[in-house]
Amino acid sequence: MRVAIISDVHANIDAFRAVVDDADVEEWWCLGDVVGYGAAPNECLTLLRDLPHVAIPGNHDWAAIGRVPCQDFNPEAYQCITWTGEVLAAEHRDYLRALSETRVIDDFTLVHGSPRAPIEEYVLSTHQARENFKYFSTPFCLHGHTHQAVYFTHQGTPHEPESLDLQAYAQAGERLLCNPGAVGQPRDGDPRASYAVLDRDAGTLMWCRVPYDIDRAAARIRAAGLPDIEALRLSVGR
Repeated sequence: MRVAIISDVHANIDAFRAVVDDADVEEWWCLGDVVGYGAAPNECLTLLRDLPHVAIPGNHDWAAIGRVPCQDFNPEAYQCITWTGEVLAAEHRDYLRALSETRVIDDFTLVHGSPRAPIEEYVLSTHQARENFKYFSTPFCLHGHTHQAVYFTHQGTPHEPESLDLQAYAQAGERLLCNPGAVGQPRDGDPRASYAVLDRDAGTLMWCRVPYDIDRAAARIRAAGLPDIEALRLSVGR
């Protein structure tokens, strides 16, 4: 079975549709933050829920429904999440409210931020990565939140995305933290939508980048009256 690993769609329906069109998979694992920043939260949640999928919540998902506080959001993010909470359909609010913040599927732990703090922590440094291996017991952990495509070995060493032979890592006793990057708002300098494909039969994980209509996504943000910075940053991947 081939599984698409996605995170941080952030209400960017144009990027999400491009990924759905690109991915040749049977199932989807979503690592949170379907909403926030972008102008199409209901459309993105409808699309996700129409796919065969497993999902966990991100901080923006739960902030939009009042499940977690958003006082620490910057002013632009706060404006976006306030607007999202106002427009979000009741059925989608109920869906987000029912999600569990951690899921374990065979050899994979799924979180949004980190195993140590599933909703909030950004795994950005070697020290953070190394410490977080203490908080999950499966061979592999899949996480998002940073909007950066990367994987960490158990020493905390970060690596650029590539095609990984997970079976070889497991046989060597090596464990990994893997981030598929962001579908809707990449922050690693590449504006293309980012996701990963897990081939569970072959035991491989491969990162993918997909171009999409950034101008249309930016126009949606401006038409909704959301902060212009959220439109501008799409074209630079920051």
